[in-house]
Amino acid sequence: MANQTYQTIYAELKKRILDGTYRVKMRLPIEDELINEFNASRYAVRKAISVLVEEGLVYSVKGRGVVILENNNAQSDEFNLSLGQAEGLQALNEHRSLTYATTVISCDLKLVDHTIQDKTGFANGLPVYEVIRLRKVNGKNAVLDISYFNAQIVVNLTKEIAQQSIYGRLQI
Repeated sequence: MANQTYQTIYAELKKRILDGTYRVKMRLPIEDELINEFNASRYAVRKAISVLVEEGLVYSVKGRGVVILENNNAQSDEFNLSLGQAEGLQALNEHRSLTYATTVISCDLKLVDHTIQDKTGFANGLPVYEVIRLRKVNGKNAVLDISYFNAQIVVNLTKEIAQQSIYGRLQI
């Protein structure tokens, strides 16, 4: 049965996500459908999906499926960021002579409701941290950053921690 390796399945699913075949907030086909389509083992399908999760393209919700996340922009591959390697805005622009400042406006633990679920694709009832930060570049207000972090992956988040890079606290 396992004619397809997880790399082949991963590559095809990623292609479908990036080319828009699978749209944002859409669910991937269920495991059994993928197993049949790719003539693959359950292990190969799960491994392929786990790589997509690591890359931040999808989010797996036990018992509910795998949801395509926003910001994988099928029309633009200009900003494809692996969360496992993220070091923050400053690190991405070290070669430029810009000054950055971040002010954390709030960092609150919430449960995902329908409004947050519609914005993020996170499962209803999932605990998340809502972090609102004002980003300044060269002394000017540049970005109001409203982020939701899965509290099962980013644990014990505080306003002080949110002032720094949160991605270093991922527990995957």
